[in-house]
Amino acid sequence: MCMRQSVVYCCLLLFLGGSVSAQAIDTLWTKYYGGTMYDSATSVEETDDGGLIITGAFQHETNHLFYIYLVKTDSAGDYEWSTTYGDTFGQTGNYVAEVSFGGYIIAGEKYTPDWLNNAYILRVDDIGDTLWSYTYEAGESGRALCVAETSDSGFIVSGGVFQSGNQFDLFMLKLDSLGDYEWDYKFDEGTYDFGHFVAETSDGSFLAAGFSNDYSDSAYNYYLVKTDADGNPLWRKRYGGLAHDACFEAAMVGDDGQILLVGHSDSWVGNEALAVRTDAGGDTLWTRVYSGASDVYINSVDVTDDGGFILGGTANIDGAARQMFFLKIEADGDSSWCKNVGGIDDEWGYSVRQLSDGNYVMVGRTESYGTTGDIYIVKLGEITTDVDDDNRPALPDRLTLEQNYPNPFNPSTGIDYMVPRRTSVRLTVYNILGQPMRTLVDEIKPAGRHSANWDGRDEDNRLCPSGIYLYCLETGKFRSARKMLLLK
Repeated sequence: MCMRQSVVYCCLLLFLGGSVSAQAIDTLWTKYYGGTMYDSATSVEETDDGGLIITGAFQHETNHLFYIYLVKTDSAGDYEWSTTYGDTFGQTGNYVAEVSFGGYIIAGEKYTPDWLNNAYILRVDDIGDTLWSYTYEAGESGRALCVAETSDSGFIVSGGVFQSGNQFDLFMLKLDSLGDYEWDYKFDEGTYDFGHFVAETSDGSFLAAGFSNDYSDSAYNYYLVKTDADGNPLWRKRYGGLAHDACFEAAMVGDDGQILLVGHSDSWVGNEALAVRTDAGGDTLWTRVYSGASDVYINSVDVTDDGGFILGGTANIDGAARQMFFLKIEADGDSSWCKNVGGIDDEWGYSVRQLSDGNYVMVGRTESYGTTGDIYIVKLGEITTDVDDDNRPALPDRLTLEQNYPNPFNPSTGIDYMVPRRTSVRLTVYNILGQPMRTLVDEIKPAGRHSANWDGRDEDNRLCPSGIYLYCLETGKFRSARKMLLLK
């Protein structure tokens, strides 16, 4: 059983708007897509081209089965392409990620002839064509709820599998780059255990987060586990209060293993949002409860480039219609602002991300717009209201790393890049083996265009040999890389 922890309680008073200032948070645009039946989006990621990749479920209008739905949009949320995946009994998508060497990876579930389901991993190329799939048949049924690329170009998956005796176990599954099985591990902690997040840490170990109860207590709590590179458990931790606490996503803070877990709690005043930040050993740094004049259900979190976090989910305002709910918090957990978006009927928010332009996007489902239920996409951001300098140069709207010039080069080359707002910037040159050769920039830069020069030397001022090099631009959690050729 998880004992009640010391928490800070945050009352949310801004349910119906953002702060009133020169830069007010407001809706930039909304989009909805789908067919004539029930469609929903469960996961979104920004793609390298500045667009969005979204997965969820699409209901067929004839047989009423659900199929994995994959939608690609441009940076304005306008439709580029979509495709569905499924067989005789249907499939659904729960999580999508862009793969560094091209295409996308989807975690979901595949339904069986007896109307159960198995955890399912689908790998597709840049236009949605299937490359391979893997069905995890480790129990009577199962769901894959999160997938992440690993440093060896493989994939780590987490979710839940149903075992005999009315029991769900959190699982971790390792696949190689071609979808072949490497190892798995099931955590038998209680009767109802699910993994909603998984990631590799900088030391090659793995973290999975979700919720679990134990056999002595029916209440489930936040649950965090760490394994070594081969899936052997290193430690397991629980967080929360005396009632139900369900973690629905987590986010890595840096690369040293710190993590923020978010979700829904009934342990304090009931129907509140709960955030727990831990150190690399899983020990609690702080716990925050967020509540107000509504029920708050947090389903997603992303690290923001100011060191804080954006949380997303659904809020039921004073018993009225449900709406998408954005909550921005600081690094110490204090709330900054919150915002609801929706119509006269119900909306649900399932996945939120900060974009490279500093704004935010959330996806979910709408019943206010479209047909019975459609994918709903909302972009939220700062609206500047006091601009009085018409001659001020336009600022870039997203992180951009340009091709070096000249290229090929000898002895030096210039590298131009653009950042959309004041942020910490790191520009590093690597050799083809991924070894760092020279850090060209490591400082805070204002918004705008910037330049750096590389003279073909390493950190010790030694001339580097001819060959292909990579230069990588990093700003917070955003990263972009290009190749260049040094000739002598």
